[in-house]
Amino acid sequence: METKKLTEAQEQYIRANYVYCPETGYIRGIKGGLLLTTNSAGYKVLRFSTNGRKYTTMAQHRVAFFLMTGRWPTIIDHINRRRGDNRWCNLREVTASENAQNTAACRNSEYPVGVRKDRNKWRADISVGGKNRHIGNFATMQEAVEARARAETIYR
Repeated sequence: METKKLTEAQEQYIRANYVYCPETGYIRGIKGGLLLTTNSAGYKVLRFSTNGRKYTTMAQHRVAFFLMTGRWPTIIDHINRRRGDNRWCNLREVTASENAQNTAACRNSEYPVGVRKDRNKWRADISVGGKNRHIGNFATMQEAVEARARAETIYR
């Protein structure tokens, strides 16, 4: 995701007109009013204009980070995976790799994570640093699951 560049005037406008509450995660306008607009991806957004004509839309979690730290983050992660939960304790700046690790697994499998049927054996694999590592082939699914669990303690 590309970071939106704001002008110094836009940054000053945000500082002067919005207040972030770290306990609730809400951003309020100085003149009152809660800002509860949500985009199609489920993120709360802030829409503002410094000149009354051209509007800028920003994700509220990015604005919250800016208001708390004074700088713009590269990538923000919602620790509990709830996109609308912008409490400060739920936000953290991460790398792309760290952010990818906190995604819900898209599972369409009857087998445990990292275990699959391979011919007449059970195969266990684990992904480490973006590379798939073969743990081994096992006679039973339970053996493969146990080997996968041991590998997780080693590699993570």
